[in-house]
Amino acid sequence: LLEPRQAVVYIAFLGAVIMVSLAAGHPSMADTGLHALFVLAASFTGIAVFYNQVAKKMRGSEQRYRELFESAADAIIGIDGDQRIVLFNSEAESVFGYPAWEVIGEPLVMLMPGRVRNVHPQHVQGFAKGSVSRRPMSTRRVMTGLRRSGEEFPIEVTISKRSVNRDMEFTAILRDVTEPHREAKQREFTRACLSAIASSRDVDAALFTVLRTVCEYTGWTTGAAWLPSADGSRLETSAAFYAVSEELDAFQQASMSITFEPGVGMPGQVWVSKQPLVIPDVAADPGFVRKDLAAQFGMTAAVAVPAITENEVVAVLVFLLKDRPSDYLQLVDTISAVASQLGSTIRRKLAEDTLRITQAQSLAMLHAVPDMIYRLSPDGTFVFYQVPPAGGLFLPVERVLGKKLGEVLPAKLANQLKAKVRRAQATGHTQSWDYQFTVDNQVRDREARVFAIPDSDETMVIVRDITDWKTAQRDLERSLQSKNELIASVAHELRTPLTAVVGFAELLENEASGLSARERSQMIHLIAEEGADLANIVDDLLVAAKAEAGTLAVAHAAVNLTAQAAQVLEHWNQPAVAHIEVTGASPPITGDPTRVRQILRNLISNAIKYGGDRVRVAISNDATNGRISVCDDGPEIPEHDQEHIFGSFRHGHQDPALTSSLGLGLTISRHLARLMDGDLTYRHHEGESVFELALPLRDQG
Repeated sequence: LLEPRQAVVYIAFLGAVIMVSLAAGHPSMADTGLHALFVLAASFTGIAVFYNQVAKKMRGSEQRYRELFESAADAIIGIDGDQRIVLFNSEAESVFGYPAWEVIGEPLVMLMPGRVRNVHPQHVQGFAKGSVSRRPMSTRRVMTGLRRSGEEFPIEVTISKRSVNRDMEFTAILRDVTEPHREAKQREFTRACLSAIASSRDVDAALFTVLRTVCEYTGWTTGAAWLPSADGSRLETSAAFYAVSEELDAFQQASMSITFEPGVGMPGQVWVSKQPLVIPDVAADPGFVRKDLAAQFGMTAAVAVPAITENEVVAVLVFLLKDRPSDYLQLVDTISAVASQLGSTIRRKLAEDTLRITQAQSLAMLHAVPDMIYRLSPDGTFVFYQVPPAGGLFLPVERVLGKKLGEVLPAKLANQLKAKVRRAQATGHTQSWDYQFTVDNQVRDREARVFAIPDSDETMVIVRDITDWKTAQRDLERSLQSKNELIASVAHELRTPLTAVVGFAELLENEASGLSARERSQMIHLIAEEGADLANIVDDLLVAAKAEAGTLAVAHAAVNLTAQAAQVLEHWNQPAVAHIEVTGASPPITGDPTRVRQILRNLISNAIKYGGDRVRVAISNDATNGRISVCDDGPEIPEHDQEHIFGSFRHGHQDPALTSSLGLGLTISRHLARLMDGDLTYRHHEGESVFELALPLRDQG
């Protein structure tokens, strides 16, 4: 009775029975039929009302399902048992580029590359016969889809199945993973490059590895590396070159003789700008020098990326390709990230190459001048003894050969050597030993290698004089200590202003701090002052770096000391300088105005921070020099430290009141003074600490 069509047929049948009964004269049967007809009609009416309500709910549910289906963030495709498309939502249209009406009824394989169209239906059939009803994305490898444009792209798929009227239906939920896939490939590419760079034996090998990896990753045609010349005046092509075919080696041979000055050609432009450069059409670019050569080999576009370390371009990587680069912005960003790592590697490899050459030269010298070699019998007798031709560092043969250890070496050394001999004989391993030995009243450092002679009970000893090496090592340790002192000095100088800047900035950022407008203004003013101090420290560091590299230069112009002192105080923006008095008249002197102000700024800053309460500036002159002195009534620096305070990265007396004032600034200031043919000195005079800058008087002729 729940089937409307059957109910209608049944009621019609009862009506016919009633009509036949009336015609045949059977009233009782007719009454019974009428009652049944009434009951069935009422039931059918109820059923009809119920079905109408159910139909409305089903239509509403279907509408909600349709809205959910169309608004899904993933592509959803319905497939029938014949693997034809029956559903295709809006996201599927967006992903594949087909409108739904164009794919409905078509085979699913139209959305796949041709190479998989024959095998994919078999996979679906296997899934249909299996016991698993749903296979999520996490259990499948990335598959490949095909857009309407012909572009292949990676997708992740979740597929489920259900049986409807004994027919199998499938639902596939697909996600375009092009971007994650590209990012993963970029990460893999970067890791491969960095790993290969780190394991490369030298600069050319590291450069070649990067060029090859980039070309394989991008499909570009050739890659070449251009390096600054020894004098830094131009770029020259290196031995590192990669091409996808051997015929392009001729392009590299033709490029070997070409050099680029700063700003000239594509490599020269990147060298100067320190930025990547892409030329989509080299033939139309006036700045591309090798356009005829590129055209000869069929290359139309170019990409160049700098390898930078410490803000210096150490190499320019240039890639040529036959087609305009697609998606080149992301590629260039990725390659630039690798190039930034390559820059530091090149610098390190160059240092290693230099060290390797030095070591090779040292080895050649050692072969030319052999070490001392001797052989000992089991009882410790010298049975063989050889010294270098210029053997002044070792005992002569007649004092050693045929004698026992105790007759040649001091007792302590002889016993140590006997112990090494026993150890070498017992283990079969070479024993190393450093010791000191006096020859002609000179203490020499020695390195001995003791090893048992195979198939013999004798022992061989090779001795090298390492006095020079030990001295160099000690000098290096002192140099490292000096650098550590520099780092400590710079850290101390930077910490105070940075702490103030960060603290005030955090207070200003905190809206709940309750600061008044005046307090905020004062804090901003203090941040500006501390920022100026930081800028001055950075200036000092830059000057120190140039001084150590020997590239620091100064001008020799007319300077008015009074005007320079006034300018320094005027731009100081601190109340402490308002009370500083400048006395004396400035004579005509020669110097660099900028460097004079830098020296005065350092001296006044030290006096304010670490000197006494009273600071003054005095100007004077004698027959040859103009002088400007910064004086304060602070404590005297001990006499034995008065020169140390001007040494490189040195501190003076470790008194808390003096330590910080004796850092980098005084070293730089004296260096600048002497570059200007003057000097910077310290003295304590009549209760004042006096730092005096002397500069030569200007020739009035």
